[in-house]
Amino acid sequence: MTRSSLLPSTMRSGSSRSLTAPSPLITPSPGMVRSSMTPSPAVDWLPHDTNNQFLDNLPELQMPLKRRIDTVEATQRIILENLAEIRENQKEMKEMLGQILSSKSGPKDVIVEDVIQSPAKSEEELLEIIRQLESPEFKKKLINLLSTLGGNKVGDTVRKMLRVLGTNGLWSNYSLKGKKKKNFSELSLCRVVTKSCIKIHRCSVSEVEECIAETLKHAPAQKDGPRYKKRPETNTNQPADQRAESNNLE
Repeated sequence: MTRSSLLPSTMRSGSSRSLTAPSPLITPSPGMVRSSMTPSPAVDWLPHDTNNQFLDNLPELQMPLKRRIDTVEATQRIILENLAEIRENQKEMKEMLGQILSSKSGPKDVIVEDVIQSPAKSEEELLEIIRQLESPEFKKKLINLLSTLGGNKVGDTVRKMLRVLGTNGLWSNYSLKGKKKKNFSELSLCRVVTKSCIKIHRCSVSEVEECIAETLKHAPAQKDGPRYKKRPETNTNQPADQRAESNNLE
């Protein structure tokens, strides 16, 4: 084997390519090192850009939440209004039920004059009624009597009861708690009125007491009261046009 046979074929042929010499190593200059280590000014490595973007978009994110809050508040208002209406309807139904029950179960043969001859006009007559309340039989009769008076509302029933028991002139001297007048709540008659009213309306004690206070407050301006002003009577025989003219003159 000759030496030429050991050479590659590319070297044996006349058109053989010469081997490429490796490129020389480039030594970086100090300027190149500094420029490669310095970050590009266009690149921001801090996270505050993301925070700024979130803050910029925050109003848009808040709008759906605000709409939801407004919707919830509107729904709550509607629910509260419906609850108030339901309570009012329940109160009216309760009063109607009380009237129905009292009309069915209450005694129907009780006559006012059989229990009380006439409304008390003085303290002496009132004390006589209170003295009779010591008798359980009389107390039962009086409660049965007052329970038959009825009324569309608690206030109507209270006014009817007090009208049977005494005159407005007598009740003008009383108030419920007796701050400036005589104390009605201390009388045993107050408990009789309260019990009779609850029997009709199935209401609370506070409701009855509130109506008693209002009735006593306005008693002086009612009939037989010290501040009652009687309305002038109109002449019905006078023609309508003349009555109207007279009223205008007054």
